Amino acid sequence: MDALVLAERAASTEGLQVFPILGDLMSPTLNRGDFALVAPVSRWEGDGCYVIGPAFDPGLYRCRRKGDRVITRGDNPLYPEAEMSMADFNSEVLAIAVMKMNVMDRDRLPDSLRI
Repeated sequence: MDALVLAERAASTEGLQVFPILGDLMSPTLNRGDFALVAPVSRWEGDGCYVIGPAFDPGLYRCRRKGDRVITRGDNPLYPEAEMSMADFNSEVLAIAVMKMNVMDRDRLPDSLRI
């Protein structure tokens, strides 16, 4: 059974969603065309990788707490860290990552999943 089938089963039973990686912010951990399995959240739940941003253009960021602030960054060293208040984070957070799914052979990926 492949990871996407498992992800779809989890999504249907646990409310998880498959989130596509569209850029290189989280590279090398997740590359463009990979996927993260995410759980919807509406507030800070501890250090981890979160989907944040406006609903029309969300992104996956590695987040950690620093006092009453949240530090966001990607794994790609080309991008700088950013900082936001906990209130701003809680108003923009959409989900937390629970699993990464790296595509190993893009040539075998169905067209419907290619990004």
